[in-house]
Amino acid sequence: MEVKRIYLHWSATPYNWREPGHYHTVVQGNGNVVRLTPYDHFLSAHTLKRNRDAVGIAVACMGGTDYWREYPPTDNQIEAMCQEVAQLATRLGWKQEDITVKKVMTHAEAASCRDGWHPHGNYGPVPWDGTGERWDLMQLKKNGPDNGGDVLREKIKQYMAEDKPSPKVLRDVSIDCNGESITGVMYENMSTYAQVSSLASAYKFSIDWSPEKRRVYIYGENLPQPKYIHDDLGLSNVDKIDVCSTDGRIIMSGFLKDGRAYIRVVEFANEFDVPLETVDGSIKLGPLEDFGG
Repeated sequence: MEVKRIYLHWSATPYNWREPGHYHTVVQGNGNVVRLTPYDHFLSAHTLKRNRDAVGIAVACMGGTDYWREYPPTDNQIEAMCQEVAQLATRLGWKQEDITVKKVMTHAEAASCRDGWHPHGNYGPVPWDGTGERWDLMQLKKNGPDNGGDVLREKIKQYMAEDKPSPKVLRDVSIDCNGESITGVMYENMSTYAQVSSLASAYKFSIDWSPEKRRVYIYGENLPQPKYIHDDLGLSNVDKIDVCSTDGRIIMSGFLKDGRAYIRVVEFANEFDVPLETVDGSIKLGPLEDFGG
């Protein structure tokens, strides 16, 4: 089903919250983007009566009893959320002029039906004649103006307009992967990435690539249960994809390089309890602990 709207939320939690089932993506306090559910799998509860053809993205903040003091939205969160929305909107084929309150709105705006659609009563901010149940991102700072949605949409349009250079590759890295030699790539963030196909082959996993869904499925009899840690990919301005289990749940994020899917090696090791060590600039990945290789 086509994504027609994107709703922006805060989670009313501490900065490290990342529980699946509520939002498609959650941005942590440090700006890490945690993709929990593929964007074409629609959730049922993020925005009242507006979930069927929509995406929900949240910043993990505004928890505690004194939320503006304990867990206010951070600048890193706001910028990372807007970058993620810009990338998603571009992938959907939207233009800058499409980023209006009718297509991208805060939960405060949606609750108050500020897009002109009225599938429910006004449960939005009291200053907007609502009941006050939801006022997510009406303000981005304590005692700030109530134009949070306008500010976010302008940032999203700016990110869509930017022509940022791709991250720089520093060098190739030799990886001893379960006794097989494969080559990884180290980027300027000092993290090493390897092809999903090479990692899967070394551990006798199977993979399927779904170009239309921009998704790699990874499976196999000896595939351990993923931990679903969902670490941030660590790269911006790359062609992101999702690496999923066969039920569609996201295991980790990846990206396309020269038509090949890459993932961060350390996250692969963490997800599947693969021993990892670095020696003289090379990386060694040991056998699967649960299956003995």
